[in-house]
Amino acid sequence: YQASGAIAAGELQFAAPTALTIEKVVVVPNTASTGSSAGSKAWTFQLRNVTTEADLFSAVAATSGSTSGVGGGELAVDSAYTLTPNQNATVASNNVLRFTIAAVGSPTAVSDASIVLVATTA
Repeated sequence: YQASGAIAAGELQFAAPTALTIEKVVVVPNTASTGSSAGSKAWTFQLRNVTTEADLFSAVAATSGSTSGVGGGELAVDSAYTLTPNQNATVASNNVLRFTIAAVGSPTAVSDASIVLVATTA
């Protein structure tokens, strides 16, 4: 699954076509984020299985710092920003996954990015 466009607060959703193991979410931005600070200026990311109401990241990932076992930190220009599920990564056929992007304060504007969900059949 792949989406592209400006990074903005919002959600991307898709239904798993078959049982899958979610390997990672990769964000490739055209702009670096700078000066991110927890609680005041950052992009945050979460991946959730809406069907089972289970988060795939044990904590929200953010540009303001790294989440153990998941990833995070500042975005770099044209570089893979990889977030790895560290729980609940196996999903059943037709489960709905939601990737949520939220803005805390006024984080660096990112006018274009590709977001790729990488999965293998379970």
